[in-house]
Amino acid sequence: PSNGWFNAEISGVGNYGISIHNAQGSLLKEIRVTDKSVKVETSGLNPGLYFITFSNTVTGVKEVHKLLVN
Repeated sequence: PSNGWFNAEISGVGNYGISIHNAQGSLLKEIRVTDKSVKVETSGLNPGLYFITFSNTVTGVKEVHKLLVN
């Protein structure tokens, strides 16, 4: 669960994108990442379930995780 932010540690080579979608699939936030770690602000999100997608912009590989905001 998140109470305002979460840290993402990224392994591998390339540029990454992080996108946050609500349970209805609407895109709420998109972040471009070039470092190995990033702190993502979630304090503007209402309590509920969200989906975080990590996308490697070089390889096209995507990974989706659930995020619960309190």
